[in-house]
Amino acid sequence: MKLPVKISPCPLVEPIAEIRFEPAVPAQAVFGLVYKPLEESFPETVALPQSALPETLFEQNPAVKYQPHYRLDSEDFSLMIGPWSVAVGTRGEYPGWATVFPTIAETLNEALATGVAKRVERFGLRFINFFEGDVFPKLHLSFAFRGAPLKGSETFFKTVLDLAEVKAVLQVGKDLALQTPFRKIGIGSLIDIDCFVPDPPHRDFLDTEVSQFLQVAHQREKETFFSLLKDEFLQQFNPKYE
Repeated sequence: MKLPVKISPCPLVEPIAEIRFEPAVPAQAVFGLVYKPLEESFPETVALPQSALPETLFEQNPAVKYQPHYRLDSEDFSLMIGPWSVAVGTRGEYPGWATVFPTIAETLNEALATGVAKRVERFGLRFINFFEGDVFPKLHLSFAFRGAPLKGSETFFKTVLDLAEVKAVLQVGKDLALQTPFRKIGIGSLIDIDCFVPDPPHRDFLDTEVSQFLQVAHQREKETFFSLLKDEFLQQFNPKYE
């Protein structure tokens, strides 16, 4: 399938790259170590509500363990830091992969270069796309109940796909109040694709590995996203091809 190089308006509201890890230092020391080399690039610091909660509450609960405790902001990007994770996302309108990729790769490399990660447990690149109204009739994805199309409200679909070189958590839903890790969007439909590698094989997960994963994950995300859209729906976004 030939993929567009640009669509407009772009439904992508947030790309988020996240590394989860087993810390090589006490969990409470992770923020300080990551903050030090990145404070000039991300000058504004916000302590999130979970930073005031006991560490044991997160360590014993996988559902919340990797939540960030602090957010560092620059004009165009946000860096999220927790005792067991580091994530980078954009702020405002998505400017395109060629623009965001260098900053995301450089920031994650700097964070890992501090030595906070004893072992990388998961590396993910998540793209969250938001649409007004019901997106399901416009996708190559359908549900049936007793042979008839299912048209209920608050429909939600989730699966894990095995793609070339990565896995992908695909989530599609409608009538949802979308709140990403960085901002609130509204009520509508979403296509959420999280490409990831669990337990990357290289202990020194730096430089080439980070950049290579981001590029591969971005390509698999694009392939998955555009394969979902029916052609008449895709044309509403004025696709441009090389």
